[in-house]
Amino acid sequence: MYELALHYPSDQVIVLSEIANAQDIPVRFLELIIAKLRKAGYVHSHRGQSGGYVIARRPDQITVGEIFRLMEGQDAALNFSVTAFDNNDNASDSDVFKSLYEEARNAISQVFDSKTLQDLIAKRKHTIDGFDYSI
Repeated sequence: MYELALHYPSDQVIVLSEIANAQDIPVRFLELIIAKLRKAGYVHSHRGQSGGYVIARRPDQITVGEIFRLMEGQDAALNFSVTAFDNNDNASDSDVFKSLYEEARNAISQVFDSKTLQDLIAKRKHTIDGFDYSI
């Protein structure tokens, strides 16, 4: 999605091999990812000799969180294993750590949901220009 967002709003389609090379992902694995994204309406495919893929919505309308949850599942914001505490004889200790993990999951979800693909592109632009303006 990031690679496709980099080419927005161009009508230029991007072939899988270009995305795979840019992100160092095997093409066969990327085919599975793209199929899921296309089925969910995040990308459009163009067939033919000059075929490829384009992003279906503006990058500022797609959050990192929604893509993450699409690919990893709705409950995958952060999959801490809290079951290790279920067999703990001290229930209060178990609750303390479960609460901490839940707080961490919520914080990461909030960050992912507050960042769009456009935010990532803007950060890349600042870094490429030789300056990182983030604090």
